[in-house]
Amino acid sequence: MLPSVPSLLRLCRALGVDANSLLGLVSDTPPRWLAKAAPPSEERPSLRRLLRSVRRLGAKQVDALTHVARFMGTPPGTRSPKQATR
Repeated sequence: MLPSVPSLLRLCRALGVDANSLLGLVSDTPPRWLAKAAPPSEERPSLRRLLRSVRRLGAKQVDALTHVARFMGTPPGTRSPKQATR
């Protein structure tokens, strides 16, 4: 049952309680939507731009990009484990 605002006020007066506590709006912790946003990350702007772009890619595109990134991280003149077994 949802009482009208005047009925809610009368109910609060009769019970001697605050409307917030009666509605369950009193809590030790603030609601999630009121919590402060996470502090900005310390990542470089170029890395944040790259991450935004990657988030828009499909699964196959992310997989391909992962392989490219692994290849780019391999020091020149070394073979990847897959190449060494061939």
